[in-house]
Amino acid sequence: MLRQIPILTLAATLAVSSVFAAQEVTTPPVGFITLTVKGTTANAGNDALSVLGLGMVNPVEFQGQVSSVTGSTLNFTGTPLTGLTYGPAYYVEVVQTGSSLEGAAVDIVSNTASTIVLAQPLTLAANESIVVRKHQTVTDVFGADTTLKLGTTDAVVVFDASTQSSTFYNYSTRSKTWSGGSGVIGPDEGVLVISKTAADASIKLVGSVRTNRASLSVFQGLNVIGNPFPAEIPIASINLEKTTADNFGIFDSATQSMSFYNYSSRSGVWTVPVGAPTAVPVGGAIFLTRANAAYAWTQVAPF
Repeated sequence: MLRQIPILTLAATLAVSSVFAAQEVTTPPVGFITLTVKGTTANAGNDALSVLGLGMVNPVEFQGQVSSVTGSTLNFTGTPLTGLTYGPAYYVEVVQTGSSLEGAAVDIVSNTASTIVLAQPLTLAANESIVVRKHQTVTDVFGADTTLKLGTTDAVVVFDASTQSSTFYNYSTRSKTWSGGSGVIGPDEGVLVISKTAADASIKLVGSVRTNRASLSVFQGLNVIGNPFPAEIPIASINLEKTTADNFGIFDSATQSMSFYNYSSRSGVWTVPVGAPTAVPVGGAIFLTRANAAYAWTQVAPF
């Protein structure tokens, strides 16, 4: 399930007109990235931590232009959703270039042949373009049989910043399933893997490349936010709110160490410590500590 800030709050963080002409949504490119889970050898035989960002999204299941909005319901001309069934395993993402809500993602509750009901209102203008994607899950990423990718004692952790709580997923060799519920990983969520296995593991993540702007929810408190693109995000161009009250860190799984970044009001940039990464890596994530109210971190594709 998506960790959602109120859409009105998201829109208020942006100052862009919300009236647009019709736009055709093109098929995004597909590809893969390789996620590396470090084994205990990287941490002198102790449990090793890896912090991952998925970087890819599932393919588009439906794309269309909204004719109107009624509360939490998106209306479409005709019956373009005939034969399609969507629920909480899917979400709507706004892909209208230049929209104040471009990149915003909201869970789906249900649909009819001509409507999509959302978990919260999404105020769009007529002819704005959306897509429907299926959520990624722990099973999708790490496998229905984890022994093909991770050790049986390794744990996957998804942190929900909206509730400041973690869900732990462990694989049962007896039931051949992952514990922890539905296992949904939101498009803005980073994933932690705690490895008790000596060897590193490589995970090939195949998917579609996000080419539109990303809109990532930032909540008061701790946030673990994955890089949503299959490319590095340079620290110099990271579009986090510029405030000395916040700071973020990048965890280097290879050295099992964290680098912290603070905003300098004097220089007007995020300071990069000596020897620290100068970009959020592909397949990486940031730990962000937010002092003030929630907002949407909007980030254009770095390519």
